[in-house]
Amino acid sequence: MAIHLSARLAWHDKGWNGCICGNPKLNVSCMVHEHIRDGRDEEFEIQNAGKSLKDLSTDKLPPCSRDPGTFSCNGFKIVHHDPLDWRNLPSVEEEIPPYSFCTSP
Repeated sequence: MAIHLSARLAWHDKGWNGCICGNPKLNVSCMVHEHIRDGRDEEFEIQNAGKSLKDLSTDKLPPCSRDPGTFSCNGFKIVHHDPLDWRNLPSVEEEIPPYSFCTSP
């Protein structure tokens, strides 16, 4: 039985290599995704352009960090926060292995 998964990734100017975009300010496609647009810290991303996600603290990862490791040979850690605050669910840290991404609703 064949099983297929299709995922929509936020555009990444470094080929989803596990790093922050090389020029985050010009990546306007991120503005289409509400969770990225609303949680983006453009100044931080500009200061850390090209840096590997594995070298950043989990509390400083950009909101697009579910996608950039898709074709990266390096894994990294990410913290998932419940988008519905009223549920009061705890945040969960996850190790994202190389060549992986996180799906989201």
